[in-house]
Amino acid sequence: MGIYPSHELEFQIIRNMIDEIRLEKLGKVLHLVKKFKAPVKARLT
Repeated sequence: MGIYPSHELEFQIIRNMIDEIRLEKLGKVLHLVKKFKAPVKARLT
């Protein structure tokens, strides 16, 4: 019984880490998109 909660907690921590990494990557991608959107828009118009 004692093993189950700690395993569950470990799983939760790993999931949180994965979510944080995913959000960080998404943030970087959005930053790059914003950075490149202006020149592209200027070129298209």
